[in-house]
Amino acid sequence: MFSIPKNAVYKRVSRRKFLELGGSAAVGLGTGGLTLGLGSTITRSRVQAASSDDAKWKQYAGSKLVFMSENTPPSFAIRDNIKAFTDLTGIEVTILTDDLPVVQQKVGIDLRGGKADYQLNYVQDKPIGSPFADFYADLTPMFGDETLPQDPDGYGDDAWFENFLSACGRFYTEGKIVALPYDAAIACTFYRQDLFEANSKDFEAEYGRRLEFTADSTWQDVIDMATFFKKAKESGKDVPYGYAQHQGSFAWTTQLDIQRFLFANGRWMDWNIDDVYGSKEPGKTNWGDEQSILMMTKFKELADVCHPDNLANGTLELNTVYQSGNIAMQ
Repeated sequence: MFSIPKNAVYKRVSRRKFLELGGSAAVGLGTGGLTLGLGSTITRSRVQAASSDDAKWKQYAGSKLVFMSENTPPSFAIRDNIKAFTDLTGIEVTILTDDLPVVQQKVGIDLRGGKADYQLNYVQDKPIGSPFADFYADLTPMFGDETLPQDPDGYGDDAWFENFLSACGRFYTEGKIVALPYDAAIACTFYRQDLFEANSKDFEAEYGRRLEFTADSTWQDVIDMATFFKKAKESGKDVPYGYAQHQGSFAWTTQLDIQRFLFANGRWMDWNIDDVYGSKEPGKTNWGDEQSILMMTKFKELADVCHPDNLANGTLELNTVYQSGNIAMQ
């Protein structure tokens, strides 16, 4: 159980109220403080549009916040650079990290219970943003608020890569924005150039093309590459497996691997919905149609020629498999 400070102004404060206090509505707090769970505190000194930039940055000096995030490099980067933020604002931030399913559970309990133990949290779009979007306050009133520091590049769609703001911050509707892109992960494929060059002639003799991964490569090319490396390995050649999947823990990256495979073959989607904002009532799923059956058949075809530990390796374990030289592509 979380301890509640004896001098707490409120035993609990909703996340919506917390975020309201951070924007122009924070005038209601005046000059004073608010004590929250997990030892968090919000203090504020009143500023005006004409106040200095330093005063605007420091208006919440002395506040202590808790940020719950996933235990991945982007979160560690925030942790490693948080001192610069504290020096600029006077706000202390405690960063807690855990596996994404645990983060989802803890954040969900916090949000649905109307608590504010985690005033800030990582909004992974599918497992966290989608189910909890209605619990977050709209950030748009803070954009352009002259009593708050502003990003000189603004917060509009043109400040990010195409569709990133909508994918990361908008859920079910265009107007409300509940989060801003940060790490904005892009699916990338890594491959061992040394292995590809060393085995290209043998591959070319069998498939009639060079062993290379380019912008024009298809998933069928990946299946062929994985098949080639597995066959060579099983024949006794000193090569690793060609490719690997990670179904050991069904995290969002596992979903992404399956989803991008489906999307790359006819832009297949789970439901007939707006693929930017999503839908709370998506209707009947498309799973089971001819295209989905074909693609999952091809996905299994790829799995059958991958590293044999597909069902054991999770996201982080797969990275270890690649770094240890046991696969040629990831």
